[in-house]
Amino acid sequence: MSEEIKKQLITEADKYKDRLVSLVSKLTQFDSFIGDEKEIAYFIKDELNKIGLEVRTEDVDHELIKKRKEYIPMPENTSYKDRPNVYGTLKGNGNGRDLYLFGHTDVVPVDENTTWKFPPFSGEIVDNKIYGRGSADMKGGVGVAIVALEILKNLNLNLKGNVTGQFVIEEEAGGNGTLYAALQNEFSPNGACIMLEPTGSHQIMVSNRGAQYFRITVPGTEGGTEYHREIDSAIDNAYIVISAIKKFSDYRESTVTHPLYEHETTKVPTAVGRIMSGAWPSTIPGEAVLEGTIECLPGEDINKIVKEFEIFINKDISTVEWFKKNKIKFETFGLFFESGITNPDHEFIKILSNSTIATDNQKPNVIGGGGSDLRLPVNINKCPTVLFGPGGGPIHSVDEWVSTDELVKMLKVCLLTAIDWCGIA
Repeated sequence: MSEEIKKQLITEADKYKDRLVSLVSKLTQFDSFIGDEKEIAYFIKDELNKIGLEVRTEDVDHELIKKRKEYIPMPENTSYKDRPNVYGTLKGNGNGRDLYLFGHTDVVPVDENTTWKFPPFSGEIVDNKIYGRGSADMKGGVGVAIVALEILKNLNLNLKGNVTGQFVIEEEAGGNGTLYAALQNEFSPNGACIMLEPTGSHQIMVSNRGAQYFRITVPGTEGGTEYHREIDSAIDNAYIVISAIKKFSDYRESTVTHPLYEHETTKVPTAVGRIMSGAWPSTIPGEAVLEGTIECLPGEDINKIVKEFEIFINKDISTVEWFKKNKIKFETFGLFFESGITNPDHEFIKILSNSTIATDNQKPNVIGGGGSDLRLPVNINKCPTVLFGPGGGPIHSVDEWVSTDELVKMLKVCLLTAIDWCGIA
């Protein structure tokens, strides 16, 4: 019986290709930057209501999430009013496992100084590609989730478990929309979640690295440029600190291993991303500020790695005469991610893999990924979660696109996975 249903689902997915492509194109036309997700949220709500699902919207409770260590700091005047998370559920009979099809509605900004082949919010469809900001990351995944729910509903399949589309805000800023969903128990240990991020159908990401932003303030002596041979420039001193950071990075790369990350050229990024110093071109600065990120692998505690990093830097620079009497200031700020992992041998991963083989005759690689929202349902709700969605390119870049073929592949994978994971009554 289930094999006949699976064949029917694959056939239906092909029939719904035009609907899926049209929907993703329309979703891409929303310039849903962080803070401006309202319009797309209500569009998605309307689509879910048309399908006939149980639909809910939830505004994020800023005061609640601010109490959590996982909270990504946002400006105090940030408003979460009327830019909700949206949920649409196809109810099962209550005797099966739940499946969550996850997407985020926000996109990163567009640089006004760039030139696009097509306008960034045109949703232009050319040569089996849908172009536009957020088309791959991740309006494509959002569209797949909606159409998967539509097909399952229209076929009137009697599933044992629920299938819920989850469409959250503010993922690009670090995951506060997903954090709120996790705190509201929108994920369950008895369920499993596909975050339909643009991995491509050839790889399933089952983990994310931990990460923490750091800031190092480096002292120097301020003075006119005519005294630069006599005084210690904060910029010159900053180069010494950067050299120590590179040594730590090399040390980590040479000593840390994880089977899910051996494919990476850089397994654990540690680097400076910003340097700020000086108030005047002809004045030697008395202070330089370095900002960057340090990351860790699944199984590591990011707080312990940050402490190890701080100790390493101070020890490495301690032999320099200047730093014997003048101390750097080390602090953490902003982005904080714990690492997270779903067991690669989990039954859910096997089902996803088999669904992909049935769709494309290709077994996907199981690998680890960088920072993502995966950590939140995994760590807070103990819910098996993966990143696995329609591929495209170049993400967060000019002429971003998503493949229409990948959209259909991932639609089929979601449909087949719903049958095997949730079960047929």
